[in-house]
Amino acid sequence: MKSKLRLLVLVWAGLWPFAHWALVAQYDINPWKLGGWAMYASPKPPVMVAAFREADGSLQVLDERAFAEPAREALERFRIRRHALGKLVEPEEPARAILAEQAALPKVTILVQTYYLSTESARMRSTIDRYSYDR
Repeated sequence: MKSKLRLLVLVWAGLWPFAHWALVAQYDINPWKLGGWAMYASPKPPVMVAAFREADGSLQVLDERAFAEPAREALERFRIRRHALGKLVEPEEPARAILAEQAALPKVTILVQTYYLSTESARMRSTIDRYSYDR
C-alpha cells in the first residue's frame, strides 16, 4: 500500500507542473496559486476592474465609490478571485449587484484589464475582457 501511495505522489508531482502550466496558459490563472511551480518565473500584477454604462454609443465609467456596500464588496471579491483564478471567474455577481442597486440602468458593462509580461518584448502588456449584462 505504501509503495502505491509513493508512486501516486511521484506521478502527481511529476505531472502537476505541466497541468498547472496549461491552466495558467489557457485560463490566465495566477501562477502563484493552486500549488504552482511557475510562481518564481512569472509576475502577476493586480487585475484592473471597472463598471460602465452605455450612453450615446460610448462607455461611461460608474463611480464605484457611489455604490452601496453589497455592490462594492461584490466587485472587490471578484477582483480577488479573478486575480487568483483568471478567466475561470466571470463578473456575474458584481454585475447583478450593480443592476439591483441602479434601478434606472438597463445594462452594465464590466471591463477587466489584465497585465502580463510579454515574452517577445520583455515589457508589460495588457488585455481587456469585456462582459455586458442586461437587466
